[in-house]
Amino acid sequence: MFLTSLSSGVYVFVCGIIPVLAGYLLYCLIYDKSFSVWYWIYSAGTVVTTLGGVLVNMLVTTDSKWSQMSLIPLTSFQSHFFTVILGFFELFGGVAYEETTVLSWQGIDILLRVAFVMLLLYCTMSALIRFFQKKGDLLSGMLSMIFAVNTMILFFCNTTYGSETMEYRYHLISALPAMCLTAGWFIQLYIKEVKLRRYFYMLSAFAIVFLLYCSSVKKFAEYKCNGADEQQVCDYVREADVSLVYVVMNSSAPEVMRLLDPDGAVYLYLTDLGGTAYAWDYYEEYSICIPDYENAIIILPSWYSNEESFEIEGFYYEKVLTVNGYYVYQEQNW
Repeated sequence: MFLTSLSSGVYVFVCGIIPVLAGYLLYCLIYDKSFSVWYWIYSAGTVVTTLGGVLVNMLVTTDSKWSQMSLIPLTSFQSHFFTVILGFFELFGGVAYEETTVLSWQGIDILLRVAFVMLLLYCTMSALIRFFQKKGDLLSGMLSMIFAVNTMILFFCNTTYGSETMEYRYHLISALPAMCLTAGWFIQLYIKEVKLRRYFYMLSAFAIVFLLYCSSVKKFAEYKCNGADEQQVCDYVREADVSLVYVVMNSSAPEVMRLLDPDGAVYLYLTDLGGTAYAWDYYEEYSICIPDYENAIIILPSWYSNEESFEIEGFYYEKVLTVNGYYVYQEQNW
């Protein structure tokens, strides 16, 4: 908890730990159980370590992103409510971002994921209802409370940021207990049912996991291909042995290239040729840098220019590489 609060503030504590503590508290009240002394020890320990991490964060690092979360305004609540639900489907790839043929491989894959998400929601909501009806157990109650509390927070907080829908990664905390509850649901069916039905439920569970695994491998291969252009640029930069690379009018490309080449050149975003250069990371705002065009590489988008060479501030650049979507120019030392 100290490390998570150091990096992301109290968010994990609020969405992950408090629901567990609240689940145990409700379990003792609803099921008429006595409190364990360890409950108070664990509660005090997590609070102390969380506050310690937040304090160190404030003293030696910058403020975490959690401090920038805001409540959703009333006028946007209805649309935001459905966006949060859609985000849970989006987390598992159960949405189509463009018109997709139903019986195509991509269409079938999306439908399978939609069915899987609906199964997760059914098992989670069933566990939550059973818990309050005194038909559940402590573990399922804690897991379902994590899902409920985290989802309620997302309903009332704005997590859109740069996404067209929402930053669905915030559903990760609720997705993990949902998958655990679904696995437990299959296990309970296997235990309670007769032999023939046991085989059916077992095969169904394996079929779901196998199909999701196959489609995930395919998606992983597609994602790797999505960064192939940037990887080719980074390979050339390493061979050219330059220290500065300016990417013109594409703010996301330098971030990708820094991930692909972490120990290589410095990749900066350039607003325009002759414009301002920026360096940026997750916590800091853009920091203005004065472009130094000596012994550097400039990357232009293919739609920007198709010139074989150009001169800027007395430095002559020639096109040395053409990659799908990028033209790479290197300064020539004459």
